[in-house]
Amino acid sequence: MLLPLADYERIFLTVKAILDAEDAMTAHACQFFALMGAAILFTHYGVRAKPAFGAAFLLLDEETKDILSYGRVEGNTISSDDKRYHAWLDTGDYVIDFMAPLYGEAMRAKGYTKVVPRLVLQHSKSSLAPSIFDLKKRGDCFLAPNNALSQYMVSYYLGERQHRDMIETAVRWYRKPPEPMDVVQTTGRKGVAHTLALGQSIIDGIW
Repeated sequence: MLLPLADYERIFLTVKAILDAEDAMTAHACQFFALMGAAILFTHYGVRAKPAFGAAFLLLDEETKDILSYGRVEGNTISSDDKRYHAWLDTGDYVIDFMAPLYGEAMRAKGYTKVVPRLVLQHSKSSLAPSIFDLKKRGDCFLAPNNALSQYMVSYYLGERQHRDMIETAVRWYRKPPEPMDVVQTTGRKGVAHTLALGQSIIDGIW
């Protein structure tokens, strides 16, 4: 894996704390997990990770063939747009989704009632399924990045000052484990003071 589990979880908890403080729909904020995650990876690890937007599919259950899906499937055609998409990071050799531990919450909002474990998603690109029809094992993942959508969405979100402030907060606050992270005061996008504190470990393992 590209990142040790402790580092992945620390980045996940950092972004989650910032989004929760803003009363965001955290389990649906894949774009911010990607944007803040990319900034943290570059600043603290020297890793260049590109936010990718597009369609994404992950096999949740081998027996029932339940699939976590973002995007649109029409016959053999996979598509995504600014309403139907997911966001993740592409480092060149790996894909990383820092929102993955919240898949269960995202699925429950769609009416899915089964328990989805809080797991890390960090796959080598060579291990990704070649199509949605090749999802065989639990955790198999197919990603269909949309380059035009990625450029538009990154430009759109970075064009907002409040979003850039959130990213800057994530980068300044973050510390690599095992170094502790302080409880800090920050001003949110509505001018309201927030207390940021890292949450408890909630990750159960790896997809």
